[in-house]
Formats: sequence, structure tokens, C-alpha cells
Amino acid sequence: MKKRKLAKGDPDMLAEYDFTGAERGRLSRRFGKRVGVLLDPDVAEVFDDPAALNEMLRSLAVMVRTERRRRKRRLPARRAG
Repeated sequence: MKKRKLAKGDPDMLAEYDFTGAERGRLSRRFGKRVGVLLDPDVAEVFDDPAALNEMLRSLAVMVRTERRRRKRRLPARRAG
């Protein structure tokens, strides 16, 4: 079997790969701002599906935003004197 030559610069790229006319990120536009996340197994077993995880994260995000607003409204304590 003949060994293929690698493209210069990147050891994972074979010489016959041709990206002429390729467009970076073309398929990513379809997904908007979705992000893939790798969950640890103990966390993943808690959630039945991605919708359940998203629901929990949205609830958490509401609590975080509320706490940030509450902290911003709190005025600094005045010193007596």
C-alpha cells in the first residue's frame, strides 16, 4: 500500500484535500448561536434530553440576572462621621 504525502504545515491534512471555493462557517449559520457542550457523565445522567437541560439553565440564568440587578441597586453603605 502506498503511503500518502501530508500537506505542508498541518500533519492531519492530506495533500489531496482541496478547499478551493470553501466558505468558513457556512453550516454554523444554520444553528445561530448554539453551542455544543460536553457534560460530565454524572451531570448528563440527571437530564433526560437537551430540552430538560436548557430549561434548567434558563431558570438558573433568570436567578443570576435577578441577583445581579439586586446587587447593582444596593447603595454603598455610608460612613458615619
